[in-house]
Formats: sequence, C-alpha cells, structure tokens
Amino acid sequence: MAIPYFYYDITVFMFRNTMPKPILGVLFTVIIMAASPIASAYAAEADYPDVKNAKVQTNDDEISKEILKTHDHIPENGQGGSFGYAVITDEGFDSAIVTESHKGVYDSEEQGDENDPVFHNHYITLREGVDECGDNPAVGSISFDSPGEVSIQNKEMVLRDLPAEAELQTVIPALDKDDAELDELNEFNPGTNVENAVAFQLEPVVEDGEIQAVCVTDIRPTENLEVN
Repeated sequence: MAIPYFYYDITVFMFRNTMPKPILGVLFTVIIMAASPIASAYAAEADYPDVKNAKVQTNDDEISKEILKTHDHIPENGQGGSFGYAVITDEGFDSAIVTESHKGVYDSEEQGDENDPVFHNHYITLREGVDECGDNPAVGSISFDSPGEVSIQNKEMVLRDLPAEAELQTVIPALDKDDAELDELNEFNPGTNVENAVAFQLEPVVEDGEIQAVCVTDIRPTENLEVN
C-alpha cells in the first residue's frame, strides 16, 4: 500500500500576471487531508471543483447570499477529497473569506477533530514571497471561528451572512487536534465588492509532522458572475 500524503485544497483568485492589481482578490477554501493516491487523483480530475456560475447578493454590511453552481456533484463528508469554493473581493491578499471540507487537519470550531470533514468557513490572509511556495502565495492568518453559514445540495453551494468586517480568533492549524494553538484576535475586512468566484487547490509543505507552509496553486475562476 502506498504511503498517504497530504493534499491541500483552497479556493482563491490570483491572476497577478494577467490582471490589474485592484483585481487581485481572494476568497477561498483551505483544505488539508491525508489522502490515498487514488482519492487525490480523483479529486484532481473531477469537474466538481470548477465553478460554472456564481450569483452574489450584497449590502454595505455583508455578503448576504452567494450561490455557487458547479459542473458536477459536490462531494460531502470527505468523499471527494479536499476542495473548496470562494468569492473574490477587491481587498486582495489582506483579507479573504473561504469555505472548506477536509480531513487530516484541525483548524475550525466546527470540527469535532482533525478528521471531521464538515464544511466550515474561514477568514484568512495570504502571504507572498514564501520560499517554500516559490511564485505562489501561501496562507497566512486563518480564523478558528466559522463566520456565516454554508449549505450544499448536489451541484450547488450556498454561503450566507458573511460580514464585511469581523474580529475573529485565529488558529495555528495542526495535524492533530491536541496540537492546535489558538492565537490572538485578528481583524479581517474583506468588504463586499465582489469581483469573481473561484475554485482551486493548495499544496502543503510538511516537515517532521508539522505544517511549514500551505501554497496556493491551480486557480480556476468561474465562467459567469452576477452581483446584485
């Protein structure tokens, strides 16, 4: 039997080489799991990570509703490996909202333990210039709190009540629940100026059983976006 390896998925938007600076945005899903080569191959080849279209409702205080429709069924309960979806705001790497489902890491109040793949939200920041990630960005601060709500039915994911500003407790993600460390409160201000919706994957760098960095790769923007 092959040795399992860690596979990290995230939803984010980063076309800094092809798009103007103001459009750099990120609202993504972070996922780490211990997966077999077969499960990981399926996650990479399936259509479900791609966002076919996105409809977003906003006001000054929150992203009140975001509907993401995909090309294929959205797996739940860890059945599809690690994956995620997100909407992009104009705040770029400084503040982003994400949702995720994963096994193998404990990073949310919604999880019972590190192997609980329940969908949960995060507010996060991204870092650039991280050696382990090369030209790709890396995950920076990540909230332990899970703002708003997320629900899934077949090919549709719905996010609700995502505040434009929030002060949340952060966490250092761990491969074991007992090793997770809660950190200080952090202000996240993604705003509500939505510019795109995306899906994509992340790649963790793990040394001696500890996460050194999580690199953002394979960005997949939505085909259609409607904002009201």
